[in-house]
Amino acid sequence: MNSFFAYLFISFGLFFVVIGVLGLIRFNNIFQRMHALSVMETLGFFCFFLGLMILAGASLLAIKLFFIFILMMIVAPTSTHVLAMYAKLHEKKTEGEKLSNHL
Repeated sequence: MNSFFAYLFISFGLFFVVIGVLGLIRFNNIFQRMHALSVMETLGFFCFFLGLMILAGASLLAIKLFFIFILMMIVAPTSTHVLAMYAKLHEKKTEGEKLSNHL
């Protein structure tokens, strides 16, 4: 029964990753793309790592996976915020020319 829920969470995680990639392809603005990717990172990683921790059971591997998950939840939103601030600063410096025109 535990493996069923583990595979269910892993499937949900992969579903959110696919949705994030489709958002990356579909959206035009860099800020919309960053939003789609940040949702993919947080929700997709949460479900994926939860499924892996259920599969690992009560072991040292589950604790390691938990610490990797905590690290990702700190690093991913912080890096997205830094990139968004740089994109906003770049648009101000170039007087309205959008950074997304260069991507």
